[in-house]
Amino acid sequence: MKSFSERRNCTYLHRFLHIIFGDLNGIQIFLAPLTLAYLVRSESILTTVTSLFSDRIHYFPLFIFLITLLFVIFTLIKLWLYNWDRPNDFVDKIIELNLSVLTVVLIALIYYAISAFLSYFYGIKGGLKPGLALLYKIYTSSVVIYYFAYHTILSGYLHRGYGQSRAIKCFYAWLRVNKLLFIRYSVMSVVAIIASVRMYQLILVYAYHPAIEVIHSLTNVDLRFDMVPLLHIGDVFANMFILFLACAVSSVIYYPVGLLVKRLILTLNPIKLK
Repeated sequence: MKSFSERRNCTYLHRFLHIIFGDLNGIQIFLAPLTLAYLVRSESILTTVTSLFSDRIHYFPLFIFLITLLFVIFTLIKLWLYNWDRPNDFVDKIIELNLSVLTVVLIALIYYAISAFLSYFYGIKGGLKPGLALLYKIYTSSVVIYYFAYHTILSGYLHRGYGQSRAIKCFYAWLRVNKLLFIRYSVMSVVAIIASVRMYQLILVYAYHPAIEVIHSLTNVDLRFDMVPLLHIGDVFANMFILFLACAVSSVIYYPVGLLVKRLILTLNPIKLK
């Protein structure tokens, strides 16, 4: 049996991870990735990206792999927070996540092959990078919203001790007679999530950025992260760690807004259990 101090430390760790990875955290980066420019010096981003697509293009596959790996780790932690007391459900979600990642990778490879074919034989260029960026943005945002919605909709059943399969069956039974109500609730939830991201952007523009500018003018200390030039392969890993830290700070800033939206969505959850 765990001691009181061990349980308390476990609780603190769970709360810390929840602030960084829980619920809707991450959606603010995936829907509005350019907001990272408020957390990382834009000059260093421009220098790193320019180098990556010119003389360091051979690092690009590693960069894509690390970005994908970070997203998978981020999602696994999020799934663990959702299912920390249901290990069987956690394993099922890991398998589901791996299948979805594999599907998206295959779609990206097919898209790359088609783009290369059109570029080589017909001279049609310029659609590869924007297309892959859009695919990544849609997939990552959809994953965050899906797992949040999944947990929110089934929360009433899960709190009553239902297993995942039984909870899903109960939800489908409810959905058969409440389709329009569920559609209205889904649309409202998506609008609320998009509005929360917009609110986060306003916080960065009108609160966070002016504050760090004042601190910089008073102390000559720039609180924004600075990416390192791509001189060696180790610099790719260093920049990934810097981006991870920037995303963690972003989640801390977004957390109060996300918590407010979560409580709103939970309050309006149409599935009421006695």
